[in-house]
Amino acid sequence: NIACLSDIYVLSIPSFLELKNPINIFYISSDSTNIASFNHRLIVISGENSKSKVIEQHIGTELSEYFENTAVSILVKENSKLDYYLINECSKKSNSINSIHADIKDNSLLNFSTISLGGLLSRVNLGIDINGTQCECNVQGTSIAKEKQTIDFHSRISHNLPDSESSQLQKILLTDNAHGVFAGKIQVQHGADNTNSDQLCKTLLLSPYSRVDALPILEINNENVKCTHGSTVSDLN
Repeated sequence: NIACLSDIYVLSIPSFLELKNPINIFYISSDSTNIASFNHRLIVISGENSKSKVIEQHIGTELSEYFENTAVSILVKENSKLDYYLINECSKKSNSINSIHADIKDNSLLNFSTISLGGLLSRVNLGIDINGTQCECNVQGTSIAKEKQTIDFHSRISHNLPDSESSQLQKILLTDNAHGVFAGKIQVQHGADNTNSDQLCKTLLLSPYSRVDALPILEINNENVKCTHGSTVSDLN
C-alpha cells in the first residue's frame, strides 16, 4: 500500500464530541473495462472522551475489474468509544485486500465489525494493539461466499498491558465451490495480568464442494489470565 500509495485521508474526531449520526466513507468503482489498481490509506483518530461511529463501504458494479489495496490506521484515545464497520460489496471480478491496524488507549472501547460479500478474492488483515488499561475490544465478522469466491480473514489482538478485555466472533457461510479462511490470534504479553479474552469461529457449509480453513490461535505469556478459543464447522442434512 505504501509503495503504490495514491491518496491519504485523515478523519479526526475532536475530543469530547459525541456524534449521533454515523460517518460514511464510500469507495465506489465504475463500469470501466480497464483493469485498475487502487491504493488508498485512511487515518482515523478518535479524540479523548469522544463517541462516534464510522462506516467504511466498498462497492463495485458487476462490469468493473480491479485490484483494491486499502489500509486503515485507527487511534482510539483515552476514554473514547468508536464503532467501526467495514462492508465489502466489491464486484465479482475484483480482488481486494483491506489492512487495518488499531491502537487502543486507557479506558477506551473499540467495536469492530466486518461484512464480506463480494469479490473473487477478498482478504482482511486486522491487527489490534491494546496499549492501555481498562480497555475493551469487540470484533464481529460475517463472511458469505458462493461460486468460486475466496474470503480470507486474518486477525491479531495483542494485550500489551493489564486489565483489559477482548472478544471475537466470526461467522462464515459457504456454498458452491467457495473457500473461506479464518486465522485469528490472541496474544497476551508479559505483564498483561487480568486479561479476559475469547475467540470463536463458526462455519456452515451448504455445498459438499465448499471448504473452510479455520485456525484459532492463543499465544499466552502470562499466568493470571482467562482466555478461550474455538472453531465449529458443520453442514446441513
